[in-house]
Amino acid sequence: MYGKNLYYSVYYYTPSFIAIPQRKADDLSLQLHYDGKPVVVPEITNDYCCQKLMYWNEDNSDFQIVNLGIDRVYPGYIIKNRCNSSLTLNFILSGKGTFNGEPFEAGQCYYVRPRQLQYIEADKDDPWHSVWLTVNGNLAKTLTERLDKLTNNQRLPLQSPESILRLANIYLRDIGLVHNIAELMEQVVRQFLTFILPEEEENSTISPRLRMIIDQSIDYIRDNINTVNVQTLAYRAHLDTRYFTKVFTSVTNLSPQEFIMKTKMKIAAQYLISTDYSIEQIAEILGYNHRNCLSIPFKKRFGLTPPDYRIKYGQVK
Repeated sequence: MYGKNLYYSVYYYTPSFIAIPQRKADDLSLQLHYDGKPVVVPEITNDYCCQKLMYWNEDNSDFQIVNLGIDRVYPGYIIKNRCNSSLTLNFILSGKGTFNGEPFEAGQCYYVRPRQLQYIEADKDDPWHSVWLTVNGNLAKTLTERLDKLTNNQRLPLQSPESILRLANIYLRDIGLVHNIAELMEQVVRQFLTFILPEEEENSTISPRLRMIIDQSIDYIRDNINTVNVQTLAYRAHLDTRYFTKVFTSVTNLSPQEFIMKTKMKIAAQYLISTDYSIEQIAEILGYNHRNCLSIPFKKRFGLTPPDYRIKYGQVK
């Protein structure tokens, strides 16, 4: 429990219902409540058939409930006459099945509109393995309208299925990743949307909070120019590297790697102009282990080698 109305938990289910399909999945007596402290979840393996993260906050009108899970269903598994108030996105990683009589397969995402009656059946020979996300509240209505404009059959192609599974595992295992759980859940929703929304739709999901994260990342780049890399920036932002790169590029019009390189070259130019440091010393300050690692990109950017640039613009005699 975190705050008055906020609830966060992770459930793991045993695969007992595989042998007896009529039996409902049993809770594996592992229910973790977020309390602001880091919690490590055991390694997720194929021995589990379902993992689920749940967020609930009745004071958040945009998304009161968010569920994220990974399913590996048994052959012929059926969901019959289900109807709820959430928008459900099911990212199919492998296998196939049918949704309301229409087939779906690996490499697709199908979505279920709020209050839409569902009849879902797994293939008897090749049942699906999927990551799924449900969203309630005002955001569900807005997203449904956007998705309906992109397709007429409630199916969309997936980008990078392996990244979807990796991202889901991050959130299901590293549940102590941030202290502001509401912020985390907003990131969960927005990151998973990038796997199905076109580029122009993705850009519209960049919130003021994410822009602030990018501003903080830029400050970190400048303060740690000799060691910084994209993976570190994404980790510090609590974002998947792929998603962080997309957001950063949308905000700055440069990829993180391009921005780091541009910043290094600007700093190198400043040292060449205002100090008598050797090229080797400047290269070391910027994290390069050889002067050529600096000289080559520097000439590409400014059209001059570092020594020639110093001769032309240097202020230290």
